[in-house]
Amino acid sequence: MDRLDLFIEKRLEIAKRYDDELGNLPLKLHEQSVDSKSSYHLYVVRIDVEGLNVELSKIYNALREEGVGVSKHYIPMFRHPYYKDMGFNPEDFPNTMSYYRESISLPIYPTFSSAEQAFVIDKLNKVLDRFS
Repeated sequence: MDRLDLFIEKRLEIAKRYDDELGNLPLKLHEQSVDSKSSYHLYVVRIDVEGLNVELSKIYNALREEGVGVSKHYIPMFRHPYYKDMGFNPEDFPNTMSYYRESISLPIYPTFSSAEQAFVIDKLNKVLDRFS
């Protein structure tokens, strides 16, 4: 707990660099309200898969092949077997499905170096350029 503020501060620095350097890509970046503060447990980007006319899985796999540890977080609840068996229909949740189809998490952690972040930014540019 003694280092929590330091960890959050470092994540905020990393998120700011992502925000600054990814703003010109076909992405939707995290929007932060001026009335709140994020600890950036995750740094999620939404890729314009419709504009690029590509499935997210292709971008995800290409980034992994380039050595970028992207992740996919949080399967919508209604896709889990318990809720699926209850009859929840994905068509009833278009915003959730849109978010799920477009979102990936970029690496972010307190010891993430500037060089590692530059690597991620470079590879993300390269992969998105390939699908443009």
